[in-house]
Amino acid sequence: MSYLVADIGGTNARFARFDQSSGLLTNVCTLPSADFEDAGVLLMAAKQALGGNGFDGMCLAIAGPVRDGAGAITNGSLQFDEQTLSTLAKVPVKIVNDFYALARAVPDCKDLLQLGGNDGVADTIALIGPGTGLGMAVLLREGPGWRVLSSEGGHADLAPGNALEQEILGILSTHDHVCWETVLCGSGMERL
Repeated sequence: MSYLVADIGGTNARFARFDQSSGLLTNVCTLPSADFEDAGVLLMAAKQALGGNGFDGMCLAIAGPVRDGAGAITNGSLQFDEQTLSTLAKVPVKIVNDFYALARAVPDCKDLLQLGGNDGVADTIALIGPGTGLGMAVLLREGPGWRVLSSEGGHADLAPGNALEQEILGILSTHDHVCWETVLCGSGMERL
């Protein structure tokens, strides 16, 4: 079976073909997210770039909250809906948060370096990643498996803990909302 998989953020939309029997990603392509005003047009452009038909399903991991099979890019204008895209693509389409997808993959990673904690196997794993925005998720051990808590934690208010951080908050107060993403993302690092 072959699937179209994607990581769609505010700057880039990365697509690949995933072959379930080999476990390999092939035919990778990257499209600029801002060049597309419609998620369906973006998906069809990616499908064509990856060889057209032959997909048994699609999973799109988007940089924004997902609820009831629909979501929107937080730092962009693209909106996604599983039913609409499934009808357009003529295969089942699943929409998930990008850091939900990353967290689901962590238990299968072989070379992880644990920072802090005991030497044993962690029962809680945190993921954080700056890009156009600031993505976060937490992975909690539940019995033999894992539970994923995706988050838009980058939008939490920046809370200064000392005089230097208070000074940074004062400099950034020209923004409507000063949150963690204001300083911990691509453009935020430039601000610092």
